[in-house]
Amino acid sequence: MTTAQDFIDRYDSQIFNRSDELLKGLRDGSIHLESTSLESRQLSSAYLDIYQFRLERLKQKPSSDHARAMAADVEDLCIHLEQHPESPIDLWIFSQSPHFSYSVFVTRELRLVAGCIRELMRDRFLKASLPNFEAATLLLTKIHPTKTYANQGCSDKSKGWLKNAALSQ
Repeated sequence: MTTAQDFIDRYDSQIFNRSDELLKGLRDGSIHLESTSLESRQLSSAYLDIYQFRLERLKQKPSSDHARAMAADVEDLCIHLEQHPESPIDLWIFSQSPHFSYSVFVTRELRLVAGCIRELMRDRFLKASLPNFEAATLLLTKIHPTKTYANQGCSDKSKGWLKNAALSQ
Protein backbone atom coordinates (compact mmCIF):
# COMPACT_ATOMS: atom_id res chain seq x y z
CA MET A 1 0.00 0.00 0.00
CA THR A 2 1.29 3.44 -0.92
CA THR A 3 1.64 5.90 1.94
CA ALA A 4 2.32 9.59 2.46
CA GLN A 5 5.83 8.57 3.56
CA ASP A 6 6.34 7.02 0.10
CA PHE A 7 5.58 10.41 -1.42
CA ILE A 8 8.01 12.14 0.95
CA ASP A 9 10.72 9.56 0.21
CA ARG A 10 10.31 9.96 -3.55
CA TYR A 11 9.81 13.71 -3.94
CA ASP A 12 11.24 15.43 -0.85
CA SER A 13 14.24 16.75 -2.80
CA GLN A 14 12.12 18.32 -5.55
CA ILE A 15 10.96 21.91 -5.50
CA PHE A 16 7.51 22.50 -6.97
CA ASN A 17 4.68 24.90 -6.33
CA ARG A 18 3.28 24.32 -2.84
CA SER A 19 6.05 21.79 -2.04
CA ASP A 20 6.96 23.49 1.24
CA GLU A 21 3.41 23.53 2.63
CA LEU A 22 2.55 20.05 1.33
CA LEU A 23 5.68 18.35 2.64
CA LYS A 24 5.48 20.19 5.98
CA GLY A 25 1.86 19.08 6.37
CA LEU A 26 2.70 15.49 5.48
CA ARG A 27 5.47 15.44 8.06
CA ASP A 28 3.42 17.00 10.87
CA GLY A 29 0.32 14.94 10.06
CA SER A 30 -1.98 17.81 9.13
CA ILE A 31 -2.12 16.61 5.50
CA HIS A 32 -3.11 13.03 4.67
CA LEU A 33 -2.92 10.87 1.56
CA GLU A 34 -6.42 10.27 0.16
CA SER A 35 -5.67 8.28 -2.97
CA THR A 36 -3.21 7.62 -5.74
CA SER A 37 -3.43 6.70 -9.39
CA LEU A 38 0.02 5.24 -10.00
CA GLU A 39 -0.75 2.93 -12.91
CA SER A 40 -2.96 5.22 -14.95
CA ARG A 41 -2.52 5.32 -18.71
CA GLN A 42 -3.55 8.98 -18.80
CA LEU A 43 -0.92 11.03 -20.64
CA SER A 44 0.23 14.56 -19.87
CA SER A 45 -1.40 15.75 -23.07
CA ALA A 46 -4.86 14.66 -21.85
CA TYR A 47 -4.46 16.50 -18.55
CA LEU A 48 -3.02 19.48 -20.43
CA ASP A 49 -6.18 19.81 -22.54
CA ILE A 50 -8.37 19.79 -19.44
CA TYR A 51 -6.26 22.18 -17.40
CA GLN A 52 -5.61 24.66 -20.22
CA PHE A 53 -9.37 25.02 -20.54
CA ARG A 54 -9.71 25.33 -16.79
CA LEU A 55 -7.00 28.00 -16.74
CA GLU A 56 -8.85 30.04 -19.35
CA ARG A 57 -12.01 29.87 -17.22
CA LEU A 58 -10.14 30.84 -14.04
CA LYS A 59 -8.46 33.79 -15.73
CA GLN A 60 -11.75 35.06 -17.14
CA LYS A 61 -13.25 35.53 -13.70
CA PRO A 62 -10.63 35.72 -10.95
CA SER A 63 -13.29 36.52 -8.36
CA SER A 64 -11.36 35.63 -5.24
CA ASP A 65 -7.88 35.16 -3.82
CA HIS A 66 -8.51 31.42 -3.95
CA ALA A 67 -9.38 31.57 -7.67
CA ARG A 68 -6.25 33.60 -8.42
CA ALA A 69 -4.08 31.18 -6.43
CA MET A 70 -5.67 28.22 -8.18
CA ALA A 71 -5.07 29.88 -11.56
CA ALA A 72 -1.37 30.21 -10.67
CA ASP A 73 -1.27 26.51 -9.65
CA VAL A 74 -2.98 25.44 -12.88
CA GLU A 75 -0.74 27.65 -15.02
CA ASP A 76 2.37 26.13 -13.42
CA LEU A 77 1.00 22.63 -14.05
CA CYS A 78 0.26 23.42 -17.71
CA ILE A 79 3.79 24.72 -18.29
CA HIS A 80 5.28 21.49 -16.96
CA LEU A 81 2.80 19.17 -18.70
CA GLU A 82 3.68 20.81 -22.03
CA GLN A 83 7.31 19.77 -21.55
CA HIS A 84 6.44 16.04 -21.40
CA PRO A 85 3.26 15.56 -23.49
CA GLU A 86 3.64 11.79 -23.97
CA SER A 87 4.52 10.92 -20.39
CA PRO A 88 1.99 8.94 -18.34
CA ILE A 89 1.01 10.85 -15.22
CA ASP A 90 0.77 9.49 -11.70
CA LEU A 91 -1.71 11.39 -9.55
CA TRP A 92 -1.50 11.77 -5.77
CA ILE A 93 -4.45 13.28 -3.87
CA PHE A 94 -3.98 14.66 -0.37
CA SER A 95 -6.39 16.33 2.06
CA GLN A 96 -5.95 18.93 4.76
CA SER A 97 -9.15 19.03 6.76
CA PRO A 98 -11.35 20.90 6.86
CA HIS A 99 -10.41 23.20 3.99
CA PHE A 100 -8.04 21.99 1.27
CA SER A 101 -7.04 19.15 -1.00
CA TYR A 102 -3.86 18.90 -3.02
CA SER A 103 -3.66 17.16 -6.40
CA VAL A 104 -0.05 16.35 -7.31
CA PHE A 105 0.80 15.35 -10.89
CA VAL A 106 4.03 13.36 -11.43
CA THR A 107 5.58 12.27 -14.73
CA ARG A 108 5.96 8.53 -14.33
CA GLU A 109 9.18 7.85 -16.27
CA LEU A 110 11.12 10.85 -15.05
CA ARG A 111 9.52 10.96 -11.59
CA LEU A 112 9.27 14.74 -11.79
CA VAL A 113 6.49 16.61 -10.05
CA ALA A 114 4.76 18.50 -12.86
CA GLY A 115 2.55 20.50 -10.53
CA CYS A 116 0.37 20.70 -7.47
CA ILE A 117 -3.09 22.23 -7.35
CA ARG A 118 -4.61 23.23 -4.03
CA GLU A 119 -8.41 23.28 -4.06
CA LEU A 120 -11.14 23.88 -1.55
CA MET A 121 -12.35 20.57 -0.14
CA ARG A 122 -15.82 21.48 -1.34
CA ASP A 123 -14.53 21.34 -4.94
CA ARG A 124 -13.00 17.86 -4.43
CA PHE A 125 -16.16 16.61 -2.66
CA LEU A 126 -18.30 17.77 -5.54
CA LYS A 127 -16.14 16.06 -8.15
CA ALA A 128 -16.22 12.80 -6.18
CA SER A 129 -19.96 12.94 -5.60
CA LEU A 130 -21.06 13.55 -9.18
CA PRO A 131 -22.87 10.64 -10.85
CA ASN A 132 -20.55 9.94 -13.80
CA PHE A 133 -17.34 10.85 -15.62
CA GLU A 134 -19.08 13.41 -17.84
CA ALA A 135 -20.39 15.22 -14.78
CA ALA A 136 -16.95 15.20 -13.13
CA THR A 137 -15.37 16.59 -16.30
CA LEU A 138 -17.92 19.39 -16.43
CA LEU A 139 -17.20 20.38 -12.86
CA LEU A 140 -13.48 20.00 -13.39
CA THR A 141 -13.56 22.47 -16.26
CA LYS A 142 -15.94 24.73 -14.32
CA ILE A 143 -18.65 24.83 -16.94
CA HIS A 144 -21.87 26.00 -15.31
CA PRO A 145 -23.55 22.63 -14.76
CA THR A 146 -27.07 23.24 -13.40
CA LYS A 147 -28.86 23.05 -16.75
CA THR A 148 -26.94 19.94 -17.73
CA TYR A 149 -28.02 18.03 -14.63
CA ALA A 150 -31.59 19.30 -14.35
CA ASN A 151 -32.96 16.20 -16.07
CA GLN A 152 -30.48 13.67 -14.67
CA GLY A 153 -31.90 13.24 -11.20
CA CYS A 154 -29.64 15.50 -9.15
CA SER A 155 -31.21 16.64 -5.93
CA ASP A 156 -31.90 20.33 -5.41
CA LYS A 157 -29.12 20.35 -2.81
CA SER A 158 -26.63 18.96 -5.38
CA LYS A 159 -27.74 21.51 -7.95
CA GLY A 160 -27.09 24.28 -5.43
CA TRP A 161 -23.61 22.93 -4.67
CA LEU A 162 -22.85 22.65 -8.38
CA LYS A 163 -24.05 26.17 -9.05
CA ASN A 164 -22.02 27.62 -6.17
CA ALA A 165 -18.86 25.72 -7.20
CA ALA A 166 -19.15 26.93 -10.80
CA LEU A 167 -19.78 30.50 -9.74
CA SER A 168 -16.96 30.52 -7.18
CA GLN A 169 -14.44 29.78 -9.89
